[in-house]
Amino acid sequence: MEENARVAQDQDEYNARHNALVERYNVATARQTEINAERSDRRIKHVNITRFISTIKQQEHLVTEFDEEALVRHRGSRYRA
Repeated sequence: MEENARVAQDQDEYNARHNALVERYNVATARQTEINAERSDRRIKHVNITRFISTIKQQEHLVTEFDEEALVRHRGSRYRA
């Protein structure tokens, strides 16, 4: 805008350049919003994974094989009143 006030130029040319810059700004702003959302998602995942690893490390006995019967017993106990 400052240039438009200082220098005599074709108004159509100026408007075209201005509109291109506005579009470029809008695209960059939208991308920045996407990147910020991705960063936030990654931070949340990092915290969750860190907590999970910490919980696993605190376990007295680590599970080394899948016990389907224990899972069935555990699920059944949730539904008993």
